[in-house]
Amino acid sequence: MENDSYTALDYLKLSAEESRLDGDARKRLFTLADYAQQLNFLGEQETSVALLDSIREVALRTPVDSTLLSYTDRILVDALIDESDIFKADSIQRELLGLGRFHYITQSDTINQWWIHLRKGENEEAKSLIDKVAENVTDDLEKSFVLVGYRKYYENSGLYEQANKLADTIVDLQNSYMQEKMRQSIPALQRDRYIGTTKDAEDYNSRLRLYIIVIVIVSVLVLGGGIVFYYLNDKLQKSRIETILESNRELQAANANEKQQLLKAQNELKEIAQVEQQAMQDQISANDSLAKDKLEKMLGQRWKELNLLSDQYFNLEKDDSTILKNLQKAIDNLKKPKALEEIKATVNMCLDGAADLFEEECGFLCRRDLWIGILTFSRMSVKTICLLLEVKRNELYTYKGRIVQKIRQRDVSHAELFIQLMEKKSKK
Repeated sequence: MENDSYTALDYLKLSAEESRLDGDARKRLFTLADYAQQLNFLGEQETSVALLDSIREVALRTPVDSTLLSYTDRILVDALIDESDIFKADSIQRELLGLGRFHYITQSDTINQWWIHLRKGENEEAKSLIDKVAENVTDDLEKSFVLVGYRKYYENSGLYEQANKLADTIVDLQNSYMQEKMRQSIPALQRDRYIGTTKDAEDYNSRLRLYIIVIVIVSVLVLGGGIVFYYLNDKLQKSRIETILESNRELQAANANEKQQLLKAQNELKEIAQVEQQAMQDQISANDSLAKDKLEKMLGQRWKELNLLSDQYFNLEKDDSTILKNLQKAIDNLKKPKALEEIKATVNMCLDGAADLFEEECGFLCRRDLWIGILTFSRMSVKTICLLLEVKRNELYTYKGRIVQKIRQRDVSHAELFIQLMEKKSKK
């Protein structure tokens, strides 16, 4: 598998470099802002914020580029919230709203605003914004965002029982949304690929049939004209037989040359058709890459709520029966064979068959080590894996280190891929 979770970052790097070479500095800044957003999605908040701050400095130079500044600040607010730098996020959000640099307030802006209120302890202000967004939700993913907001509101208000009741609902909504998107995306990709390939083949065959017909017609006309010309001259003047024969030889030479030129033209057209077909295949490959990036982004959201429950469990100062009950229920469900197979199927879907490839090439590992690798590929946190496999955190780190060491020592075809997935940054 050549593509991994950094495909989108590589594409944005290439786009930024092309903009630099073309001399389009402003376009390069927009591309770098998109690149910083991808870093934030991958958990690299510190790097993302540093890059966005540098873009913001350029946008503030005289004359101020208000469009670039608004675009950058929206991404920066989101990254600052993820980095828990709430006061800086609040300052930039207020500046955006105060200067009127938004043409309208989007749902994303409202969500950022309520998270700022929640992190600052302004619960009622946050709840009024959550209620406003809740009136306009359209799909399961948006519903899960709203429920996560309510859950944080209940936690801030000390209503832990109500907050924990929302956990299963949030996980179910996110699972439902991801499964629906997977069902929609795969047939669409297959359909687009089939349509593109079929159309190229039909166009090529149509052109080829036309050129063959033209060649046949021209050949018949030329050959027929030569025969008629020879016959009439032979009847009219016997003495010119030698001249006629000479003319016929010249005519045949001309026919051969013409056929050769037609054959050359036909070959050139075949080459053009092959180039066009290759371009279409490259486009299809690019579309496949973007779809995989979207699937991998959804995979990163798969365990967000369960990882949060695990963090709360490890941070408890005293037992909380509600948290323990919800967490135990979730862990017990994941231990079922059907659930484990679904996890492996999800990893294969989002990472291009990585789970099956890992089992096939690393069969020398024990069953426990194989599942540690697959669960790590799925973006499950270390704490959640510990609870699921009933091992201690220091033991899990030791197992992972040994797995990487064994892969390096063996002749594994995709060793670099597996090591990269094992060592990818995730929540502890």
